[in-house]
Amino acid sequence: MTSIAANNDKNNNNGKTRLQKTKRGMRRVDGQTFIVTFQKKKLEEFTTEEAIEVDVYCQTDSSTSKVVLSRTKDQDDNYVIDEAIKIIASKRKEKYENEKIKKREKAKNLFMEYLSTNSKDDKLLLEGAKLWPENLHIRVSLTSHYLKNGKLEMCIRHCKRLVTEARRNNNTSAAVFEELGTDISAIVSNAYKIMGDALVQVGEKKYKHAINAYVLSLRENESNAKARKALEQLRISMNEKSEKDAEEKVEGSQDGLLDEEEEKKRKIIAAANVVGEIEDLLSHHQMVSRDTNFKFQCTMCGECCRQADNIFLSPTDIWRMARTPSLWKQFHIRTSMKLRKKFKKSFHWTVKNGLPICYLRPIKSETGRCHYSYPLYHVNGTLLSYDETVKEGLLEEEVYTPVKPEEYNLTEEEELAAMAKFQEDELDEINTIGVTEEKNEGSADDAGDDEDSEDYDDDTDDDEDDNNEGKSTGTDKVVNKKRKDKKKKGKSLPVSVLNSYNRQALGCALGEKNMPNMCAGYPIAKELSWADFWHVRETKEEKEQNADVYRTKRDHDGEKIVIVKTDACEGFYPDNMPRTQPFTNVNAVPAVAREQPLDDFIKHNDLDRRWEETDWFMKLIDEVSSSGIIDALNDDKEAKRNFQTKLVNIWFNPDKLANEKTIGLQGSWKTVARAVDAATKKLVDEFRAKYVLEQLD
Repeated sequence: MTSIAANNDKNNNNGKTRLQKTKRGMRRVDGQTFIVTFQKKKLEEFTTEEAIEVDVYCQTDSSTSKVVLSRTKDQDDNYVIDEAIKIIASKRKEKYENEKIKKREKAKNLFMEYLSTNSKDDKLLLEGAKLWPENLHIRVSLTSHYLKNGKLEMCIRHCKRLVTEARRNNNTSAAVFEELGTDISAIVSNAYKIMGDALVQVGEKKYKHAINAYVLSLRENESNAKARKALEQLRISMNEKSEKDAEEKVEGSQDGLLDEEEEKKRKIIAAANVVGEIEDLLSHHQMVSRDTNFKFQCTMCGECCRQADNIFLSPTDIWRMARTPSLWKQFHIRTSMKLRKKFKKSFHWTVKNGLPICYLRPIKSETGRCHYSYPLYHVNGTLLSYDETVKEGLLEEEVYTPVKPEEYNLTEEEELAAMAKFQEDELDEINTIGVTEEKNEGSADDAGDDEDSEDYDDDTDDDEDDNNEGKSTGTDKVVNKKRKDKKKKGKSLPVSVLNSYNRQALGCALGEKNMPNMCAGYPIAKELSWADFWHVRETKEEKEQNADVYRTKRDHDGEKIVIVKTDACEGFYPDNMPRTQPFTNVNAVPAVAREQPLDDFIKHNDLDRRWEETDWFMKLIDEVSSSGIIDALNDDKEAKRNFQTKLVNIWFNPDKLANEKTIGLQGSWKTVARAVDAATKKLVDEFRAKYVLEQLD
């Protein structure tokens, strides 16, 4: 219980001060704020014991209650405040518990009515879920109802709501319906199975998400035979389509159809392969609580910077990326406008329900890695920073030529010939030292922008020249000349840091604090985001509705964490397996990965706050989508395009929302969120007034 008590002084007509008769105090109890007001008496006015009337105001529902207390001279003002709040809080709790019992009884009756009549009306279930939000049986029936009736979006949304309620406070209310006799784990597993079914019905583009949902269903309850069968059928279907597509690409295939016996054998083999695929999927995904020990250690191998795809960006991601110290030092970037101009081709665009969405797609880059990554080098055992790498003109990776199969076993003559060629190349390099070459000081601004991408107009007034975007920072000639000059002067040359794949290890120019939320969270994700990223698990209205149910502030809501293991990532390598060594032998990366509680990893990377940011933006997307503005603009392509362009400038150029006197938005991510929220609401209202109301007229 916390306390804030205030005394106000008042001047009398003679200029003398006396204590004001009104005394106020505030307390916060169980998530509720109470303000107490009562008339204060001077000590000489007290009798031995007397009654005092106290007003208690509760901010939760803006109600005021009166309570009469007996007070003696020995009991100070804080006693009055504490005792009054204790009485009112107890009465409110008792009232709330009685109301909750009545609501639950009504919800149970509605649910039983739905089951007994085999009703097709979801109003009974919706009303029951509203009265008893924690009840999981009602929510399972609701999700099944939506799936059966083809309302797939609603089905997926309510599956996420079900899991949310199940995780909160280790939900135990589901056991109330003893006749249904299922535990929470089984209910959650069924919810993920239903979600997977809905995603499959959405279409082929959602198959990967459906696989995630089925995997989580089995991770929650491995004995869920229906989920396993659904996953097997989906994998078989996907494999058959891949085989068919591959066969269609093969020209001149005239083998014709397989006979019945061969087709039967093929299906048996395919089914056996799928069983192995499923076991492999399950072995690469863990769903655990935060207190689970987590064995992972980043070695800076850089493979995630090469193989990652669809890294979702929120307004706060771009705002934070623009505040990266190294980008300011190298390119004078400190606003989202300048970031988008300098690294224009790093951003990829698509639409979701008509709304613009922005991604990073490293796997699509022509360089084969993220635009914000840089190759690692060390000099005399010291790892070069991003700024030092730029200064040395080393932003390009050294060329890596994989060994061809025919080169594995060289004859003695071939080996001698190869050595002679190598010595000849070395002699040529020595002879060219000191030769004057054309100076070509490539700009570090152009690092990493290699590919074409669609973009919306952002009306940026930035006058920086980006004509060289897409070109390397330094040509091979410049790099070689710098190395030769250092060699001539007796200075140490930068040495490439290679990973276990014999590719150059990579660092991130953005650093841990400024990288996107998805990158910071690698290799873990919250379970509901992993199963289905787009549907919010709780709308603003639903959160307000449940405010009385969950008043106590929690660091997290009990949602489990998914650990996604990637074979290419050295962070998951078995003990004593060779891995990247970016530092000196003194500070070598240990051969055994560090083991720590998962919660420590989450706190170290500030993931709860980052996930809160992402949840905020997903809810904003949902609110705009639910407003119906896109549907209203579908018949006017020009107006729709104009709306999308303006929305891009609000969401992905948040610094343009700042006061003209300041350089970008200042403050925390919540400052950005408030500015983006306000600008988005204003834009939606403007377009609704201009286009929607005109249509109604």
